[in-house]
Amino acid sequence: MKTFKAISFSLLSLIFFRLFSCGRSAPPVAKDMLFPQKPVLKRAIYHESSLLILFQMEDDPYISYFSIKDKCSGREEKIKFIKGVNTYSFSFQVDKGCEVFLSAKNRYDRGEGGILLKIPEKLPGEKVSSFSLSRFSNRVELIFDNPGLVNIYKNGTEFPINEKPLSGKGFIDYNVEVTGQYRYGLRVVYYENGIEAEGEISEWKEVPPATKLLLPPPDEVRAGIKGGRLIAEWMPVLNEELKGYNLYVYSKGKIVKINEAPIERSDFECKIEMNVERVGVSSVNKSGTEGEIRWVKIK
Repeated sequence: MKTFKAISFSLLSLIFFRLFSCGRSAPPVAKDMLFPQKPVLKRAIYHESSLLILFQMEDDPYISYFSIKDKCSGREEKIKFIKGVNTYSFSFQVDKGCEVFLSAKNRYDRGEGGILLKIPEKLPGEKVSSFSLSRFSNRVELIFDNPGLVNIYKNGTEFPINEKPLSGKGFIDYNVEVTGQYRYGLRVVYYENGIEAEGEISEWKEVPPATKLLLPPPDEVRAGIKGGRLIAEWMPVLNEELKGYNLYVYSKGKIVKINEAPIERSDFECKIEMNVERVGVSSVNKSGTEGEIRWVKIK
C-alpha cells in the first residue's frame, strides 16, 4: 500500500510539473545586452601627436557608439554609431609610445572585442625635399624623388589622397576640376606596428585653375596613314606660353597618346600598327598644362 501511494504521488508530481512548465525556457537575453562585433581597421596614420583612423563596421543593431581610449592617460572619446554608415574616420590626440584601444560598445559599455594600436616611439626624421606638379585640364601629375614610401595630401585634408603609401616616383590625381585651384604636400612614411608613421610635411605647392592656363587647340589639323606610317600636321598656335603639342589616336574605343614629350613643331610622323579611326592634337603651355583636344577623322 505504501508503495502504491509513493508511485501515485510521483506520477501526480510529474503531471503537475509538466502542466506548468511545458514550453517554458530560460528568459531571453535583452537585445541591447548583446555584444556588438569589433570594427575592421582599414588604415591608421600617425604624425605630429595625431592618430588618424579609418575603419569599417557593418550595420549591427547592438552598437550604441565607438570608443577609442588612450591607455597611457585613460582618456576616452566616444563616436556615435550612425545607422546605414559603414565607414568611419576620425583623429585622436595621443603621445608617442602609448597604446590606443578601439572598440564598438552597446548601451551598457560592453563589446565583443577591439583593436589595440601601439603608437610608434619615433617618427621619420626626413621629409620629401622636392617634387614637381603638372596641371592638365582633367588631372594633376606629381613627380617626386624619394627612396621610400610617400603619402600625398591635398588642400590640407586630414587623410592622404592615395589609398596606400606610394612606393613609386609619381602619382596622378584625377579628382580635380578645371576651375579648381589646388595645393599639395608630401610626407615620408614608415610602417611600424601596422601604423603608417609619417614625417614632417613638405612645403606646400600650388597649381592654378586650368582655365587660366589652357591654350586653344591648333586649327586645320590634317592626318592620314601612308605605308604603315601616321602623318599629321596642323597650323601652329601663336602664343608665347606655348611649349608644344600632344598627339593622340583613337582606336577600337581607346585613346592612346603617341608622344612622350610635347612636340615642338607643327607636324609629326611615326610608324603605326593599330587601326586608327581619328587623330587628336592639343596644345601644352610652359607649365605643362594641356588644353582641349581637336579631333579629325583619318582620310
